[in-house]
Amino acid sequence: MKAISLTFLLLIIVFASGCNSDSASSGSSTVSTAGQNEVAPVDVEEEGTPEIVELPRREIMILADSSGSVGLDAWDNLKEFSISLLESEQLKDSETYLNFMSYSGSHLLEIHSDLGDNLISDENIPWMREKIEGLSYLRGTSFLYGALEHTVDILTQPISMDSERILLLVVDAAPYPFLDGIHCNFKQSFDNTGIRFHIIGNGPNFDPDAYSCLVDDPATQITHIGDFTGETLASILNPVASTNTCSDGVMSGNETDVDCGGPNCGLCQLDNGCFANSDCDDGLFCDASTLTCSMFDE
Repeated sequence: MKAISLTFLLLIIVFASGCNSDSASSGSSTVSTAGQNEVAPVDVEEEGTPEIVELPRREIMILADSSGSVGLDAWDNLKEFSISLLESEQLKDSETYLNFMSYSGSHLLEIHSDLGDNLISDENIPWMREKIEGLSYLRGTSFLYGALEHTVDILTQPISMDSERILLLVVDAAPYPFLDGIHCNFKQSFDNTGIRFHIIGNGPNFDPDAYSCLVDDPATQITHIGDFTGETLASILNPVASTNTCSDGVMSGNETDVDCGGPNCGLCQLDNGCFANSDCDDGLFCDASTLTCSMFDE
């Protein structure tokens, strides 16, 4: 890519915007739906009143490179991938919101972070699919650092703090500007905020080595779009904890403090570290300003 001024413009396309154009399909891969988790049936009490089952909240952000190096074929692959993700049965085990942001250095639209309309449901899937099919290919030169900065800001808003947050970066070529790996600084942001991160290569120029600094395990957290399967999605949604990590006396794996928090270990106590309310014991909440389990004001 040719260098441009560091003053960039960022495009965010969200499903609530009105786009109605057809797109060509290019035989891209789809997410397998084999072996999906089924939502447990609702129990009925003796009085005949159904028990309310509260599903965990999950936010998935697709951050897509839409610069000139990607190409139209790869952009169509991205849309096909996004639709297969939208329609995956694996996402129905939770209250899942799917958001989309594409970035290029030559375009700007108003940032829209209202998640209320993007709930994946049988009612919403048809119009969400239509919006994905109508996403415009931007071209221009990308600016990954700025795109990641905006994404972290969105996923750390108070509305998101009680959610499982997953960022899927779909990208081509090496990040611009490289500047001695300035984009690698976001690895600490992901670790400190509990955002789960996965990189998906798309396009003819993808260089996985350029992004390995952003993840803990490149072998499992960097995937080419053509190799993304239902098993890949399952590993992102349900990461496997290391053996005995919840009782080894150190903060490791997905823990938010020593031997507690995260999707695999027990609940954390007062003043322990946390990323979401679900990391904390009953009667406590995760204070977004300190990222510690705190007591509610009486």
